[in-house]
Amino acid sequence: MTVLIFASPGVGSARDAEGLRNACMAQLKQSYGKAISEETRALCEDAIAANPDAAAVMTELAAAYLRIGPLSRARELFLAAAERGNLDAMAGLGFIHMAGLGLDDYDQAFRWLRKPAAAGNADAQNMLGTLYERGWGVAADDEEALRWYRRSAENGSAEAQARLGAIFYAGKIVGRDFEEAHRWLLLAAEQGHAKAQNNLASLYMAGLGVEKDVALGVRWIKESAAGGNVDGQHNLGQLYEHGIGVTQNKDEALTWYRLAAEQGHGDAVEAVRRLEQSP
Repeated sequence: MTVLIFASPGVGSARDAEGLRNACMAQLKQSYGKAISEETRALCEDAIAANPDAAAVMTELAAAYLRIGPLSRARELFLAAAERGNLDAMAGLGFIHMAGLGLDDYDQAFRWLRKPAAAGNADAQNMLGTLYERGWGVAADDEEALRWYRRSAENGSAEAQARLGAIFYAGKIVGRDFEEAHRWLLLAAEQGHAKAQNNLASLYMAGLGVEKDVALGVRWIKESAAGGNVDGQHNLGQLYEHGIGVTQNKDEALTWYRLAAEQGHGDAVEAVRRLEQSP
């Protein structure tokens, strides 16, 4: 059944409708990754009312609603666009139903992710890999999980690259292979994936799968910590506390330990207590 979510018929002329659609898409493009203004939101709702089959507009506005709320409107728009065949909207529905946003329904996630994943949508492929790995909405299948992670990673998904790197690092699903771990973690790290940056740093610091390079390890730990990764922040605190690859600096160590502690890192909490009590 097609979802009916739009305003009364006859909203503006065809030319006005096209202008609204184009103006909305331009403003959403300018606001990509950020919260949209109330003016942009209202403009895009008008554009959808005037263009009831504009699945691309619905999908982009739904993505914006994921950032600003309400989530119910995001789902409504994704569903309307998905029923009109928009693959990105199908991936968006999959995300909503598995991301811990209060609408988790793994059967629905699996249903909506299959088509965009098969069509090459990297985000959908990565999420499908997660469903197979965890047995959410489908029987757990490590081989299928690895296949979808790899397809997603090859299509440029930093999340999938980071996950593949972690899998090869830990020897989970497949045998441990530090060279493969390095390959995928580096790709994700270069895209700014903070967790991958921290894991990559550990390979360089220990010389696992790559020539040992403490300076490069320090660089990636700093990138990870600056990107908000709690383990990266804790590890950078350790480097400054002990003078590993950097000049020993208690104040810098405390700065990074505190940031990690604020995110609930137990060892960082203890490190802050210990350093604050030391002379």
